[in-house]
Amino acid sequence: MFVSFLLIIDSNIENWQTDDNYITIFFYPYSKEEVEKIVFDRKDAFKEGAISDEMIKKCITAVPNSISEIFSLLLDATIIAESKNANSVTNEHLDNSLKTRKAETIMGIINILPPSQRIVLLIIATLSSEKKEVHTSEIYSKYVSFCEKENINALSKPRISQIIGGFEETGILTRKVSYEGIPGRLSIITLNIQSEYLREMLSEVSK
Repeated sequence: MFVSFLLIIDSNIENWQTDDNYITIFFYPYSKEEVEKIVFDRKDAFKEGAISDEMIKKCITAVPNSISEIFSLLLDATIIAESKNANSVTNEHLDNSLKTRKAETIMGIINILPPSQRIVLLIIATLSSEKKEVHTSEIYSKYVSFCEKENINALSKPRISQIIGGFEETGILTRKVSYEGIPGRLSIITLNIQSEYLREMLSEVSK
């Protein structure tokens, strides 16, 4: 029976393993074409004319790796459209939905950051509000000054660089190397969220 079942769905199986009385089956991820077919096949769940094929494709592009996230984004966009008394979802509604979801994600990250990392992020946000380009050397200099003022033991420069790298992995900021040589590497930091908004979130978490 088990072998027959595997033969039926064999084309979609990437791997499988048994553990005691349980069977774990690993499926290949959906291709772009399969994702589009699944989403468009369920387009009728929305009111006719409420969302265009163009908007659906933009949602798929925005969150390509999760069908559930695509439908969640579509639903959020339609709710925003309804709140504006619009007859259909527009780019503005979709953009607002994406911004809200991004802010919620970043807020979730900030909530679990240790105080030392929140300090670094606040310094980056403050510097970003004052100037267009922020260098890693400036961040560390401001961080050390802050620690001295607050009588806090400062982390090492390599550790601060690791923390900034972690922020980059989460999508909060982008780090671009502008110089590499003697005396070291110089990177430019760019926030992927408005600095004022980020400072507000950090302030909210600190309450």
